[in-house]
Amino acid sequence: MVRSTTNLAPYHGKRIAVLLDSPRGRQVVTGKASYLTDQRLGKSLRLDVDDDYQEGCYELLFVESEWNGAILPDSEFGCDCCFIPRPLWVNK
Repeated sequence: MVRSTTNLAPYHGKRIAVLLDSPRGRQVVTGKASYLTDQRLGKSLRLDVDDDYQEGCYELLFVESEWNGAILPDSEFGCDCCFIPRPLWVNK
């Protein structure tokens, strides 16, 4: 199976909102993105989560070759764009 990748480099330095589903409902995490190359994971986008998020999560990492969610313009959370990960239980 050939899998296309999403280029995450254009989001370097941008403010990102991430919509996450949890047992308590949808959670929104915001922060600033940094594009990097990890020796083990490859090209990735790291989100340094804003200090006001108090759930113990300080950074999120999106691996370019594994990303298969949606990336949309943000008009609700004060960010440049909104990442909506595809749930793990959905067939690829």
